[in-house]
Amino acid sequence: MTNRYNAGDGMSRTMMHRIAWIVLAALCCLCVGCGSDTDEDKMRDGAEQAAFHLDSEQVTLTPKQVSCGVDNDLWEAPVDGQGRSIAQLKQPARDLGFTDDVSIGEAGYPLPYSQIRGDFMLGFDNVVTEKDGPERWTKVAQAKVRVKIPHDCFAAGLPIMGVQKGQFKQNAPVTLDFSIHRDGWHLERFVH
Repeated sequence: MTNRYNAGDGMSRTMMHRIAWIVLAALCCLCVGCGSDTDEDKMRDGAEQAAFHLDSEQVTLTPKQVSCGVDNDLWEAPVDGQGRSIAQLKQPARDLGFTDDVSIGEAGYPLPYSQIRGDFMLGFDNVVTEKDGPERWTKVAQAKVRVKIPHDCFAAGLPIMGVQKGQFKQNAPVTLDFSIHRDGWHLERFVH
């Protein structure tokens, strides 16, 4: 009787070792994907890999950046106007892609802002939401996005304003359309 118990116990140990190795192998296979990028990472990479054409996007500036722009001859010192101050652009700012004078103190806009147009590198601060797009292999994301302007005054980048209910809002995330290609997610357009 004792021998049968030991033999059965030996079978249990062998079986337990096999099961443990199978479980360990399965966990290893599952963890191969643990270090892989999320869709957010892939979208960030897709948006930041090359310059993207922006057409009349509103960007916010800090008061320090406005002062730096004045000191670096990018725009005139702000002049009081109708309920706001305006800093008129000079040619060096236009050469950087600014297309509209800097507006300061306008009602509903706590930060100064301007408009840009051209091909720019982008930087993602974070993706707020993401979902499948209307077509197969597409995604729609809302994200905080900065445009990189090649000038020391804007080293941190300028936040791009999102659109809510048809109006630019300074703290609103930007809505972006992405599509998948063989080499990953590609930013297709800003949605307004």
